[in-house]
Amino acid sequence: WLARINGSLPGRLIRFAGQKGVQPNDILVRAGDREIASAGDLAAVVDAARKSGRQSVLVGIYRSGRTIFLPLKISG
Repeated sequence: WLARINGSLPGRLIRFAGQKGVQPNDILVRAGDREIASAGDLAAVVDAARKSGRQSVLVGIYRSGRTIFLPLKISG
């Protein structure tokens, strides 16, 4: 569960995440109903969401000893 929000995620997602309050070095631990261990895991969740017509993915971010959940909009 160590997908840090830094250079390991797609740039467009990092920029959008920053607008939603995600901070550098936050740790992405969940996306949708899956635990996230890599950027590839996140990409798989986003691809599945797109294929099913969803416009956002709920992500769990670990910060300062707790997990917060944020919806992140995905584009076509």
